[in-house]
Amino acid sequence: MESLSKKFARRLREIMNTTMALDTQTKVAEAADIGQASVARILHGKQSATLDMVEAIAHACGVKNAAYFLLDEAELRLLQQWHALGASDREAVLGYMAFKGQSVTKGVTQILDFARDQQSVPRELQPAVSRASRRSLLLRPNSTDAGKEATPHGTKAKAPKRKSGASR
Repeated sequence: MESLSKKFARRLREIMNTTMALDTQTKVAEAADIGQASVARILHGKQSATLDMVEAIAHACGVKNAAYFLLDEAELRLLQQWHALGASDREAVLGYMAFKGQSVTKGVTQILDFARDQQSVPRELQPAVSRASRRSLLLRPNSTDAGKEATPHGTKAKAPKRKSGASR
């Protein structure tokens, strides 16, 4: 598994290769208000960036939330699509995910909870994020739910199977 330092350096290199305003170590250093030698050491894996450096470089690269800087390309596309949705569509997506399964909902609500903690979730979405968090708690199976089926509104017991021709 790739270390965070290597992932950060890789993402910084990708941005430097695709952004003319940040195509050199000097430009990145000036935009982030850090030393060029520090940028060089980070890119060559000789130094791990401090949290302050990560935040400064992320902001210099136009990334609002420094945690987003380490997302893979597919995760970034998903996040961009999420932000392009209207509030009602986001709520519908969260509802669908809650209905489809706890593992998906749990992971997404953890991400959204982190984003909400970072105050990057727009205010109109916070109720939907909160509801999704509560749904994930309702869908979490436990040992006492054996033989029950998870639903968006809790659990229900499965009806026993009847033998054909059994009297009522």
